[in-house]
Amino acid sequence: MKIAVLSNINVDPLASALKKNGFNDMYLAGFNQFMMELLDPSYSLSQDETDIVLLHLDGDELVKNTTNVEELENTDFSDLFSILVQFAEKFPAKTICVSGVVISPLNYLSHLNGNSRHSFSSIQNAFNTRLQELSLSASNVYYLDFPAIVSYYGIQALYDNKFWYLGRIKYTNLAFKQLASSTKSLVCAVKGKTKKVLVLDLDNTLWGGVIGEDGMQGIDLSEDGIGKVFRDFQRNIVRLKSIGIILAICSKNNEDDALEVFKSHPMMYLKKEDFVSIKINWKDKASNIQEIAQELDLNLDSFVFIDDNPVEREIVKQNLPAVEVPEFPDDITSLNNWFISEVVFAFFPKVSLTKEDTEKTKQYERNAQRKSLQTSLNIADYIKSLQINTTLLVNDTTFISRLAQLTQKTNQFNLTTRRYTDSDIEVLMKNHDTVVFGYQYSDKFGNEGVIAEAIVRKVGCDAVIDVFLMSCRVIGRNVEYRFMLDLLNATVDRWEIPSIKAEYIQTSKNELAKKFYVNCGFKSTDGEHFHSKIDDLKAFLEKLILQ
Repeated sequence: MKIAVLSNINVDPLASALKKNGFNDMYLAGFNQFMMELLDPSYSLSQDETDIVLLHLDGDELVKNTTNVEELENTDFSDLFSILVQFAEKFPAKTICVSGVVISPLNYLSHLNGNSRHSFSSIQNAFNTRLQELSLSASNVYYLDFPAIVSYYGIQALYDNKFWYLGRIKYTNLAFKQLASSTKSLVCAVKGKTKKVLVLDLDNTLWGGVIGEDGMQGIDLSEDGIGKVFRDFQRNIVRLKSIGIILAICSKNNEDDALEVFKSHPMMYLKKEDFVSIKINWKDKASNIQEIAQELDLNLDSFVFIDDNPVEREIVKQNLPAVEVPEFPDDITSLNNWFISEVVFAFFPKVSLTKEDTEKTKQYERNAQRKSLQTSLNIADYIKSLQINTTLLVNDTTFISRLAQLTQKTNQFNLTTRRYTDSDIEVLMKNHDTVVFGYQYSDKFGNEGVIAEAIVRKVGCDAVIDVFLMSCRVIGRNVEYRFMLDLLNATVDRWEIPSIKAEYIQTSKNELAKKFYVNCGFKSTDGEHFHSKIDDLKAFLEKLILQ
């Protein structure tokens, strides 16, 4: 993953900060060469395999040639935005991160800066608003909120005039560190490299004190003092849940005492129903987290564990190295700032929100109901009792974000594990020799949304399956075979071709899908590459589904 950095100031120190954040392959454009890099195809950026472009523009340098109020009125940067749009359209596979600009509030306009229509403040706001609008309209352009970094840390902490006049380096090490970490967070969000589950301790984590010793009236949880820190923390956790993060509890405690807090304490913001799994017992926490992962059918590298106790954190780190275990803040009053900056931005960043995200907890609750039903019926009666309905989606642009998300996050039932961004999916849908299939699922317990995806390419006289994946929460209901049959029918209708090829690329996580193509009736000589007549496959699958 190579990143190119363009700027109108000297950002050479950013290179080391980016490397510390995992960007080992990078290209730093020459000083103030960003326009040429975006415009001229002979420049290196247009020719190499860079897939991430970071454009960071200093606001003061953008307006340095405006010497009077009349010039401020005519400053709109239309040429710059036009060039940026052209570049984004020309290179749809590149992820383009553009930071918002900041113009120094200390300038000759004094109070005019906030009390007139044409000022540096209005230019900054208009530029960033336009940039945010571009990020919404262009699928491969993303807004990096540098103004928020400056607002949080302050100009005096991030800017240094000495560096600027000696070497055209405007920022301090702190500024470069924050810019690099924000870039990493944004890119991880775009690429879908985010965690799924937040596991929480209880005592001195969700509330102050120990419920077994201090009792209901003795724990800190209120709208005042330290108690408010914990109530605000719970509020932030609920907000995180609302954008699709799964919550679980792992606590050494008496279960009745702990659950009584959720039931009866008037200041509890979190409810028992907010959690998809609750482990309150005296077992070691590593074993409990493993059980949660098994219940949810998720890998441990999807988990983040928060606990105030350093001993418990170390036990989980040593026994479950795939689980992220951030250090807990020493100063409890910094808990919420720590949670947003060191947990949310680090492990749960997002650039888009799908319907499936907002209903994530309900999805797992419905899956628990299905598992309960499955224990009382044989497999055939169980599938029949679910009253399953499925819908095949063909190049449906409404679901681009969800389809990209599936390629990024699905690991276990994923035949090739190829990852695609929103812009990648959009490009594939526009290609006449490629079709992107989605599969919607519902049953008597509820609508699960788009749970499966396939990308099929036409290569000569064959169709080739580039991607075939499905969410593990619907495995075991013959849905994968229904999906394969439906996409085969749609493929024939689209291209009238006789045969189809596929491959299985083994990873450390997709053993579950290893025999899928064989089970569908595909022929293979090596267990990795498959080639069969579509009519033969359709006949085989129709019989299989009817069994």
